[in-house]
Amino acid sequence: MMRNFLIPPVLLLIVFAACTTTLPTASLEDAYFVRVECQGDVNSRQMVLLCLRQGRAKDMHEDNNGNVLVIETAYYKSETSEGVMQKIADDLRRMPVVLSVDVAENRSVIHQSP
Repeated sequence: MMRNFLIPPVLLLIVFAACTTTLPTASLEDAYFVRVECQGDVNSRQMVLLCLRQGRAKDMHEDNNGNVLVIETAYYKSETSEGVMQKIADDLRRMPVVLSVDVAENRSVIHQSP
């Protein structure tokens, strides 16, 4: 008897809770995009990748067209702080094998392998 009395108020509570507005969470696409151009040899590649792995790099792509290697990657802002991102960029710019470093707001979808 008491259980039948509690069911309607509980159902109303659940229905009204489902209808409330909520604030959206931060977008996972809110990220930094990093593009590094460096010399195309194996040692340069390893040095740059080691530096990029100071943060949690996602969706890394490499394009080696002979003498120049281009590495593009993204970092979620929720996983990599602005200070860490600045340190990575500064460390890359100090490397003699690096030709250019560009850090920008990510404007595309980040793909991750499972």
